[in-house]
Amino acid sequence: MPTVAAEQEYQLVLTKMKIRLHSEMEHLLREIAEKCKVDVRRYLMSDGTWLFPDHIRKVLVDAISTELCVSGLLPNSEPNKRGLALEELLDRLNKFD
Repeated sequence: MPTVAAEQEYQLVLTKMKIRLHSEMEHLLREIAEKCKVDVRRYLMSDGTWLFPDHIRKVLVDAISTELCVSGLLPNSEPNKRGLALEELLDRLNKFD
């Protein structure tokens, strides 16, 4: 029978998502995270991947979505260059939804 601590650790692992981002996407992530006051440095692993708890990932997805609406669309509602990058970042963060 697993201990309570073991069960909590198992649940914690299930609620985290590991992703790899290229340098331009990392820069964009850090920029958006700074705007919403999330210190993402603590989620960067030594192997270069990011490991986000689900609640942080959701905050970042919301912030990126807002940024997409504010600065990522042309007048015809099609994504501009920044919008395409924001969409790609959203795709990475939503990979397992």
